[in-house]
Amino acid sequence: MRLSENEIGRIGRIGPMEPARCHPVPMLWRKVWADARALTRQAASLLILVGLGIALFIGMYQAYQNLDDTYAHLWQSNRFADASVQVERAPEGLVATARTLPHVRAAMGRVVRDGSLNQPGREQEHARARFIGVPRSAHPEINDVSVLKGRYLRATHEALLEHQFAKENRYSLGEVVKCQYGGREREFTVVGFVVSPEYIFLVPSRHELWVDRKAFAVLFVDEDLARNWLGVGRQVTEIHCRTDPGCEQEVVAKLEGLAKPYGVEYAYTQETQPGTRVLRMDQSGFAVMSVFFPVLFLSAAGLTLYGALTRVVRMQVSIIGMLKANGFSDRQLLLQQVLVGELIALGGAVPGVVLGHLMAVGLAKLYAHYLYLPEVVHPVRPDTIAVGLLLAALTGLCAAYLPARAAAKLPPAAAMRGDLERRGRLAAQQ
Repeated sequence: MRLSENEIGRIGRIGPMEPARCHPVPMLWRKVWADARALTRQAASLLILVGLGIALFIGMYQAYQNLDDTYAHLWQSNRFADASVQVERAPEGLVATARTLPHVRAAMGRVVRDGSLNQPGREQEHARARFIGVPRSAHPEINDVSVLKGRYLRATHEALLEHQFAKENRYSLGEVVKCQYGGREREFTVVGFVVSPEYIFLVPSRHELWVDRKAFAVLFVDEDLARNWLGVGRQVTEIHCRTDPGCEQEVVAKLEGLAKPYGVEYAYTQETQPGTRVLRMDQSGFAVMSVFFPVLFLSAAGLTLYGALTRVVRMQVSIIGMLKANGFSDRQLLLQQVLVGELIALGGAVPGVVLGHLMAVGLAKLYAHYLYLPEVVHPVRPDTIAVGLLLAALTGLCAAYLPARAAAKLPPAAAMRGDLERRGRLAAQQ
């Protein structure tokens, strides 16, 4: 990229030089500002590139952090199970045994079976349904649900409907749904729409990681009714535990050993639960993009800044020589060129930080809207902003160091004669 004659002239205007009275430090800052102003056209593109790189880093990474905190809040508030095991059916007494295991804080058994839901007049007239038994008198102590609309169960004929399926199929409170299991049909009145920590992302099983949200319903019904209707009696099909931090794998292994005589279908921790696995895979996309795109833009900005500052040094050879003759040290000249790069890099980073935060809030809200999450956390994150500013500063430093080092090493006598400057101008033009 060539510099115009006006820009070359502006680069050279650093103010009157009065060797006897000028002080190196004020002159240094005047030259930093003059060189930055001289790069007006290049600086505009550099500010945009750096700003976009920092905005993408902060936007993507903060969106990742916001979603992670949102999920963690939902899991914690609903006491998401740390260790679980699914069996064909096991005696209810196995739950009491699970409570005695080391590192187990609480244990709960429940009945879960898959059936179907008839919904004539809707796009999906027959939907797959999962029926989960929960206490009617109180919320479950593990894997609780948050009621987004309506209320909790009070009677045996009532049901809570998972909110994503309800929204996709436009269900209303008070609507009666017809459910089938093993040839036995039951009608339930929908009294609430709920979000479950197990079904933030609707995943039926580890073998089926994606399903149409219109075709998979999760209903929470009275556990006593579920035992009779689903033909389980005083048995359970799942055992869930809350454990001491870091002991999930140990508890899962012991749960699996306890349940082995009763036909273990799947034993898992909170992190390997099917819905959580899909969420983590999806989140990893934000983490990858928060590195790839910023590196791309900041690399382009660094190379452009390096080229621009190299040309400036080549065309300022005689000025640099005169500055050395008037008392500027090599260290001061090195610092001056580095400060030009830092001024441009941080000048683009500041608006990039603001844009990135707004982008993070927008991305998190967009994703929450897709999953119908009740709320999303989006605080200002000083640590992420500090990393973004550090990345911008490193970009400016890396781009400016070599031109700055070249300026500092120029011999003053040869530079003031203009021989090096003429060769520098010719090289810059070429």
